[in-house]
Amino acid sequence: MRGFRPITLSNTLSKIVEKVLLNSFSRVSHPGCEWQHAYSSGRNTSTFVNEVIDAYGRGNGSRSCSLIVSADIKGAFDACSWRLIHKEACRVFPQPIVSFVDDYLSGRVANLVTNGPSASRELTAGFPQGSVLGPYLWKLATAGILEELNDVYGYFCKAYAYADDFVVVVRGMDSKDLVDKALVSLDILESWAKSYGMDIEPTKVEFLVRNGLLDAIDYERLNRAGSASDCIRMVGILLDANLSFGRHTSHQCAKAKVMVLRVKTFARLSYGLGDDAVRAAWEQFGLSIATYGSEVWGHKALNSGTYAILTRLHNSMARVLLRAAASSSTVLLGVTCGLRHPAGAALSRWCKAWLHNDFYSQKKLCKEGKRVLQQLGLASDYPAKCERYKNWEGDVVSSQLFALDSDSGGRGGRGGSDGPDELVGPGGLVDRGGLVGHGEDGGSGPGFRSDHAERDPPSGAVDVGNGEAAVDRFLRGSALPQPDDGPDLEWLANARPSSPNEVNIFTDGSRRGFRNPRNGFGCMVVASQHAPRLFFRSLPSWCNICQDEVCGIYSALRWIKGFISGGPPPGASFRIHVDSKAAILSVASSPRVSNTAGKARKLLLALSSSGIRVKLVWIRGHANHRGNEVSDSLANLGSEGIGRHDNELAPWSFTRTLIDEYISRKLELSFKSGLLKLSPRTRHFLFSMSHIRTWTRLSGFDRNLVFWAVPHGLMQVLRGFQRNLESPDP
Repeated sequence: MRGFRPITLSNTLSKIVEKVLLNSFSRVSHPGCEWQHAYSSGRNTSTFVNEVIDAYGRGNGSRSCSLIVSADIKGAFDACSWRLIHKEACRVFPQPIVSFVDDYLSGRVANLVTNGPSASRELTAGFPQGSVLGPYLWKLATAGILEELNDVYGYFCKAYAYADDFVVVVRGMDSKDLVDKALVSLDILESWAKSYGMDIEPTKVEFLVRNGLLDAIDYERLNRAGSASDCIRMVGILLDANLSFGRHTSHQCAKAKVMVLRVKTFARLSYGLGDDAVRAAWEQFGLSIATYGSEVWGHKALNSGTYAILTRLHNSMARVLLRAAASSSTVLLGVTCGLRHPAGAALSRWCKAWLHNDFYSQKKLCKEGKRVLQQLGLASDYPAKCERYKNWEGDVVSSQLFALDSDSGGRGGRGGSDGPDELVGPGGLVDRGGLVGHGEDGGSGPGFRSDHAERDPPSGAVDVGNGEAAVDRFLRGSALPQPDDGPDLEWLANARPSSPNEVNIFTDGSRRGFRNPRNGFGCMVVASQHAPRLFFRSLPSWCNICQDEVCGIYSALRWIKGFISGGPPPGASFRIHVDSKAAILSVASSPRVSNTAGKARKLLLALSSSGIRVKLVWIRGHANHRGNEVSDSLANLGSEGIGRHDNELAPWSFTRTLIDEYISRKLELSFKSGLLKLSPRTRHFLFSMSHIRTWTRLSGFDRNLVFWAVPHGLMQVLRGFQRNLESPDP
């Protein structure tokens, strides 16, 4: 019976035993399992296709040529004989494990029940559907044939598999040698399949060969065994012989265009889809379809032909969102719709695969890949500086984890009260001022015990002395405005809490520069009747301003945790003042624990559950609040590179931001050049009454951009048109 595959109905205890066995089996590696990309952590269809492309590209040189053989095993999971499992298990497992695998597979009976009669049959082949060990057993079954195919011709033959899809890349010196090796490899695979109850699907045997590479006789030999062409489908990706991926991009954009037309039908109805629904459909369906397999071909997205295909799809969806006519100009569509460009999405997926995935850590980028990094403004060694993930899940959280307590050294800040002496500990956190547990004379103050002094912020401090005078000397050396008639210490009295057991903490982040940004955060701790404590730190250039603010909050929470480690003072409460609502919301609602915002939230909940009162308070920034100004000055010192650590790896969010900025600049350039090429008739139609909706959605910056880009004659028309739109109705 073809297609027969019974469902496993084992109980929970049996599945637990299977998972335990799977964990044990995974520790033993078969030599041929490295070429199977299915059912393996960190590998998927993209890694499978990239391996095939890499082997195919290396073989196409001046002295050699390559050919790809693609075959599909018919009835692989249904008809695979258990003899094959026993044979491969004996190669890697000890005898007790082999006996257990035989017992696991033996004794299985399939029952067929109809309206009247029924039949039973003892099973000797196939893997139960839904079983825990089934995928691994198939991976083990294919390991032997993959090892044999890779050894038959050595360097001139490479075999890969994804589940039951087998691909063999052969290399030869001439066309006859190439065809001979391809047919021999196919015969080996076919004889292996038939020996264990399986077969090759004849309609799915394909050969990828470049046009003009083979003569008519060799083409006839390949066509007798399968189908020879210059484009084949491999796990859903159309792979052409020249590796241009033009056909695949056109095919996927055509499929996405069908979705756009469906959305258009409902978006034009008065009761139909709104703008938010249209955007969601584009993000969830349109981009997913158009950028399928972009981990393989994403570096081609910036080529003129591929970019033009993706831009046409983007403009089609922009017309739907803006409700613009089909004959309207495409000049304003890209910059006014706000939809993500497919080229940016494809490039993002490719960069995440090649720059932030462990599988590609030892692989070199191709020439086009290096050219893409140059276009993004990245150095050639940027892949070595990227933070790598073992999975392929998206990172949508704004804050990333930065090792604030790493053991790497760093440079200290400017000197203290008596000179420029520098002292930087391994934590990389620069500290200035007295300890909270000390008074002006260095003694222990009421409400806090002196044994907390050594449990202050993470290690690494530059001590400028205790007391308000030392702090004032530091402030006079900073960028803060100071009076001319002596020390201005009233702000300390205003910043100090009224309760002796209450502590106010002010944090702020700083980001300076655009091309080469500099980041840092600062923190000031103020307690009643005690000298304030000041510390700051530099952050990597790939942090955004929200991440800087979150790192400041996290540092303050860590200081609180260290301060109360010897036992919390009675009635102690802490107020963390932040001028960023986004940072507070990130800490309050972070869904992940692996980033700084999630760790700050976890630490905040732990402090609250232990009875420590901690409150995050929002204050308006740059509103003449002295505590916020001091923390801002400290953050600026951090952004200047004091205590800088360059060993942190660039997170995925930084790479994604670079890509988005590059695509935005590319759209703006096409927008400016497109306006200058409009004919007078198109200009008149573009700014007619039918496009009021598009024009009114433009921000003031975009309108000024239009005025700047359009020739002088049309500028007068646009300004008059804008006055008519903004003037009140009579």
